[in-house]
Amino acid sequence: MPSYPGVPAAAQAELLTLVAEVAARVGVARPDAVLLTGYGMIRSWASRRRRLLMVGLPLLQCLTVDEVRALVAHELAVVDHRRAHLVVRLRALYEEAVDPLSMVPSARSETIARATRDFAAALERKADQAASSASGLHTAARAVVKADLAAFEFADLAFDVEEQVWQRTSAGVQDLHAGWREAVRAGAVIASLDEDTRMALMSRHPSLAGAIASLSPAHVALRAVDSVPLVPLPPDVERSWRGTSSSATPASGSRSPPCPTTSGRTGWPARRGR
Repeated sequence: MPSYPGVPAAAQAELLTLVAEVAARVGVARPDAVLLTGYGMIRSWASRRRRLLMVGLPLLQCLTVDEVRALVAHELAVVDHRRAHLVVRLRALYEEAVDPLSMVPSARSETIARATRDFAAALERKADQAASSASGLHTAARAVVKADLAAFEFADLAFDVEEQVWQRTSAGVQDLHAGWREAVRAGAVIASLDEDTRMALMSRHPSLAGAIASLSPAHVALRAVDSVPLVPLPPDVERSWRGTSSSATPASGSRSPPCPTTSGRTGWPARRGR
């Protein structure tokens, strides 16, 4: 199983319908299961027997339905292979090898990067094409950028809450994601697309580079508009995720690599110096 917590999305009828529609639209197999996670990510995972789609609440709460479709298509395309478990493992190896946060690349990581670079580029082209097919080129570009920004901003919030509340008081914060959702609704989450991040995403997604280059701040604002309807999660699920959302925020497929998982979005402290 993936190394980050998730719960079955069986009660999320709208989300499951969206995933099924996307799979049919882009001509790929449905995942064997859809799991909700507390991370800012949409990411696929596979074993020899199962293909999973991990969908993060923070992204569902600030992306539009069409943007979620694009990211779902991107990730379903990644595991649309007969040996999907090997594809997922090779992608993770490549992302770890080219992690820009590695201060001193090792000889091993350089060897892995050279050996897997062409594979990773071809896989990303296929995934980006699926995202564009599902929602259109410009929506796909917005989706990967907004997912990157939202993952960072949510990890920032989660880290602050954990540092200032969970570790310093006896307060039992049970619903961090509701706080995030309300902050997004109020327009209090101000995400800025700096040029370094824009260039990194253009490099990661060359098929979307032209559309990413043309995005303005208004295009990538995080708003709770036309989002996927969700059934609220029980408090015990939120409590089970307590303290995990700030330790690492896995990737949504939008750009660079992992810290500890799939996945790999970097953890908050590392991303702070992005």
